[in-house]
Amino acid sequence: MATVNAVIAEHDDGLWSDEAEQIVALLDVPTEWIAGVNQLQFMTALRDWTKAEWRQLQTDANAFLAAWGAQAHRLGWTTLELFGCHSRAPRARYDAMGLVLILGSRSVMAMDEGMARIAIRKGVTHSHQRLLQSSEAVLIWGTPS
Repeated sequence: MATVNAVIAEHDDGLWSDEAEQIVALLDVPTEWIAGVNQLQFMTALRDWTKAEWRQLQTDANAFLAAWGAQAHRLGWTTLELFGCHSRAPRARYDAMGLVLILGSRSVMAMDEGMARIAIRKGVTHSHQRLLQSSEAVLIWGTPS
């Protein structure tokens, strides 16, 4: 999936496409989320992530914003609840890990004010609770490499 900025630049000529429809969905997404996900595209993989896993995180973040960003915002999910990680152990501490970081190429199936359901495999889902339990959560795009 193209980054938000790339899609906008590509469709400056006034043409409409499926990707352009995703831009409309992003109109209700906080600019902080869009800017942070865009920043992820230019970051190198943090410790404990392979290059392939980092690319998947970048893809997951773009896909999440396009498909669920507006709804997550309307439901009151915070930036940390979606894009947070532990300041010293970003890949290991699930108590500080935001929803997008746990996707790992899986899809969100449903969201409400308290949790998101993630498809694990056919007929199996995982419920991710909204509230972070760690006071050491930071935004993934603000974590030093």
